[in-house]
Amino acid sequence: MTALNAPILFNTSQGSDTQSSGSSAGANVYGTGASTTASSAVVTGIDTTGVQQGDLLWVQSSSGRQFSVIFSVDSSSQVTCDDTFANTESSRTWAIGGKRATFDNADSRRLFNSDLVPDSVIESETDQSISSNLVIGPGTATQPLTVDCKNNAIVRTFTTAWTYTIQLREYTIFKNATHTTTTNYIYGIEAFQQGASNRFQWIENVHVSNFWTNFRCSSLGNYNFTNCSFKDANDRGLWSDTPTNLSITSCVFDGNAKGVEIDTGTVALHECLIINNTADGADFNSASVTAISNVFYNNTNSGMRVTGSSFPDGRSLGLRNNIFDSNGAYGVNVTATGGFFRCHHNAFRNNTSGETSGITSVDGTTLTADPFVDAANGDFNLNATNGGGGTLRSTNYTLGG
Repeated sequence: MTALNAPILFNTSQGSDTQSSGSSAGANVYGTGASTTASSAVVTGIDTTGVQQGDLLWVQSSSGRQFSVIFSVDSSSQVTCDDTFANTESSRTWAIGGKRATFDNADSRRLFNSDLVPDSVIESETDQSISSNLVIGPGTATQPLTVDCKNNAIVRTFTTAWTYTIQLREYTIFKNATHTTTTNYIYGIEAFQQGASNRFQWIENVHVSNFWTNFRCSSLGNYNFTNCSFKDANDRGLWSDTPTNLSITSCVFDGNAKGVEIDTGTVALHECLIINNTADGADFNSASVTAISNVFYNNTNSGMRVTGSSFPDGRSLGLRNNIFDSNGAYGVNVTATGGFFRCHHNAFRNNTSGETSGITSVDGTTLTADPFVDAANGDFNLNATNGGGGTLRSTNYTLGG
């Protein structure tokens, strides 16, 4: 396959869904005279001025494929592409280069799944709105698709209840996006995988809020979350009920019912804030969990709950260097049995029912003062107060290590 020369760009104010393919090394040519032949990769009747191998061609075919990378520029009016087209037809709208306008356009949506270019990058330079669910990812392909929203938003505008707005398939890298809605009886993002459990998804700097459930992992696979936030969900901030492995690093779970619920698999939770949730901050059921250097603060029930009427013998719970502060029940509440549970070098303060239940804390610290600079306003850096942050700084084992 021919590599693209450049990312596929979207811009709602500068782009066009009728005069651009979204990617080229510099060309921006378009017209209405393209001809294709069924089962052929050759396209004629176009202007190839400035066009190079690796540019992206769009032909508005009546059915089947519309986008393909150019393998060769054959003449001033003909190219050969990497992929074949479905129909023999002429006088079709076509374009090379420029910027597409909207994720929501029916033809543009093909770039996210059916006409996806392996190992391509889609970038959005402006906010995007979608009026129906958007499926992103190559499915069974092994080369990833990266969707980089460049710190812009994908806003859900439709009101159909109990459906996921965005569905991420395997081998997807989804980053730098804000996703929200004003109708919170609907779901946010669902990540799922159609094939073997060793496939991956990477979610980085993605911020999801105000859905019923903000984010769900719903099938076997490897899921990586970094620098994300999940806020103000009516039910769960992040919910995972079948995956194999989850890595959750430097994420925020704030103001949901449950902050994070993981029902199976292996979980690594590192340097996260699980705060202000109206049920349990974290709820783990029959999962192997390693939690290091997290803050569980002001959750209405326990900071962390670990359940399972028959916890598998091979599962384990390892807690180290966490702070459990001002939770409405226990800091850590373990009712599961049959696993291997360890709770070392954690700090506790002001948990209503006690520091732990069902697990013994070893080498822990009971704080007598607020350890944070300004938790009410989201500053969870350690202060210098004796009995609080100062004590943790002097012992040097509760955060970051």
